[in-house]
Amino acid sequence: MRHPTSLCLVHSAYDNAPVFNRESLRQLNAMTKLEILSLFYVLEDLSNLSTLARLTSFETLNIALEDDGIDLEDLNHLCHSIVPAFTSLRTLRIFSEEGKTHQYHLGQLRVEFAAFNFGDLVYLE
Repeated sequence: MRHPTSLCLVHSAYDNAPVFNRESLRQLNAMTKLEILSLFYVLEDLSNLSTLARLTSFETLNIALEDDGIDLEDLNHLCHSIVPAFTSLRTLRIFSEEGKTHQYHLGQLRVEFAAFNFGDLVYLE
């Protein structure tokens, strides 16, 4: 597969691999046709997402976070500072173990929140 359009990376507490830092994420920029990216428990810091700005076909970002989820300050930073760099992004899904299911729109961007526990079956469109 030369130009994948979807990629899902999952990190488990039992994995012997480090979570993704800026340099790890930067390597994904070579996947220029990527439309859907799912990062489940792999992010060291949400601000590291800004290194993916060269993903110009990027339409959906799914993120699963550790048990405390995302606080209002992180969400504000994500939606107003990081996400605008992704001009083609249409859907941002944030999964957390303590999450409540709801959604809202921020301009053209649909932001969805959902509960998720490792091992749950999730359909990622």
